[in-house]
Amino acid sequence: MEQLMAYNQEGTIKDYCDSFQVLFDQVRNREEISEFYAIYLLICGLEPEIRKIFARWHQYSCTKVKDVISLALKIDTNSLQDSSSPFDPNSSFYNKDLEFNINITLE
Repeated sequence: MEQLMAYNQEGTIKDYCDSFQVLFDQVRNREEISEFYAIYLLICGLEPEIRKIFARWHQYSCTKVKDVISLALKIDTNSLQDSSSPFDPNSSFYNKDLEFNINITLE
């Protein structure tokens, strides 16, 4: 568990995610670790620029380690060229299911 807690990205996102997944599987087989805590550790170990994207736009959108890994790889492939916002229709991360109507009147 200590190795997983101290693990940080030093190379590519793909290498980091692959290694994190292996460590996570090892820890999960020996000890009890929640998926949410593992997600927290995975995101905390990412380089600051990528970590900021998760904190700003995607911190609540992933419930599985594999989802975070998939999203991190997508961010890496995207090379940070768009807004990474799930609300921006021009973003490769756009999620139309997150739209809401801002024309609602309050009573």
